[in-house]
Amino acid sequence: EKELPGVVGLLDCTYIYIQKSSVMNFQKQTFSEKKGRNLLKFLLLSYPSGKIAAVYGPFEDQSDTTIMKGVLETSNLKECLTPED
Repeated sequence: EKELPGVVGLLDCTYIYIQKSSVMNFQKQTFSEKKGRNLLKFLLLSYPSGKIAAVYGPFEDQSDTTIMKGVLETSNLKECLTPED
């Protein structure tokens, strides 16, 4: 907190690689052209200390911006933010 004054949390997306599915539709939805593998993404909210406050997901291969906008629209997380955030 001393290093990041005023910061109460950090939002960031991460991913985990998964085994290629035998279900073709799921395989297509989770395939990342950028990484060349199947993966699932998660949006993590963490405190400046590094402790994880919340995990949203899993999400299929989508941009981090799309995931963050979707979470903000469908969760109560937006209520915790101020206009400056």
